[in-house]
Amino acid sequence: MENSEKLKNLQRAQALSDQLRMLEERLQLLEKRRQEIEYAKLELKKMKEKGEVEAYRFLGANVLVKKNADEILSDLEEENKLIENQVNLIKQQITQGRKALESMLKALGYTSKTSE
Repeated sequence: MENSEKLKNLQRAQALSDQLRMLEERLQLLEKRRQEIEYAKLELKKMKEKGEVEAYRFLGANVLVKKNADEILSDLEEENKLIENQVNLIKQQITQGRKALESMLKALGYTSKTSE
């Protein structure tokens, strides 16, 4: 393999590694949001058990809106489903990316050729 070609492939491997790192960071953020949603759902259910039917929903930019607790629960369930889909997609991308990176590194001679 020619040096310039090897350098280009090494740069591609570095770029892929950076993309994988960004995907892993995104995955962590989504997992954190999923935990927040589960906590919010738990608190809303406790609130409903006490007979309260309305709660405030934070919309961002310091805006709170009073909504029915069931609506908020429904919104959270929907958001949770969307996050779950994103998490699954990102996990697939990470798996594929790691395989591609490993293959690149093997071709460049930076990892052993034996599989674990």
